[in-house]
Amino acid sequence: MTRTQFVEDGLKLFSGLAEGETAVSLDNIIRVQRLYESPLLTADLIAQSQPQPAQKGKSLGDLARLISQTYSVEEMKLLCTDLNLDDENLAGDTHTEKSLSLVHYVRRHGHMSELISTCSRQRPRADWPEAEQIALPAFVAKDNLVIVVNLASRFDIALDVPRYLDGKKRLDANFLYFQNPNEDRHIPHVANWNEFQNAFAKSLKSANDLVPFKQAHIFVSGSGAILFSLGCMWGSVKPATCYHFEDSTYYPLIEINKKQHG
Repeated sequence: MTRTQFVEDGLKLFSGLAEGETAVSLDNIIRVQRLYESPLLTADLIAQSQPQPAQKGKSLGDLARLISQTYSVEEMKLLCTDLNLDDENLAGDTHTEKSLSLVHYVRRHGHMSELISTCSRQRPRADWPEAEQIALPAFVAKDNLVIVVNLASRFDIALDVPRYLDGKKRLDANFLYFQNPNEDRHIPHVANWNEFQNAFAKSLKSANDLVPFKQAHIFVSGSGAILFSLGCMWGSVKPATCYHFEDSTYYPLIEINKKQHG
């Protein structure tokens, strides 16, 4: 899987997630967590996951795959009706994606036991796990964390960054995305811009707690005022490489570390 596919699949998983909530991909390779959410800003961690050993129970991805194999599209709509859920609210374009969305939804709302018991009753021949066996795969920490600050109205660098990294064929990393959730990403001058500072600091700490890293790689698209304030928040706590965009590509130009800036 390329870095671009990794990030693209990860970004899709955030549909319906609120702050602090987590989700895993169907193949259990990607686990995401929303670290911060407001009308002006989201901070999303996209990290590699490590599936739990078989004896510890099945993952959410395994359960979603079993549902998609056992229920047809129309049958899953009836399953949602039995669970008092509206299937129109399930994210995803394919049957398997909607199955995964269903599994994440019932987990977030505490209905996993009801889902398992309903499926066991309706499809008794399938090997359904106990609700207590369903486990999230653990995050895999990496030495590198790619930080993408995507807050400019003119540019959307969400996938430009992993494409650049794919071209360089380097940097095994997890990803942290700061984005304005609005379609045009415009930030009005009357907004509380201090929110970005607070969210940046809070989300970085949360990310490091979940997936400790040694080196950051920072890609930014945003106003000068915001970028300056985020730089002040970063300081020189951890080494970082800052990248500049020019001529349709990125250049690693600035190294931040205690030796240079301590």
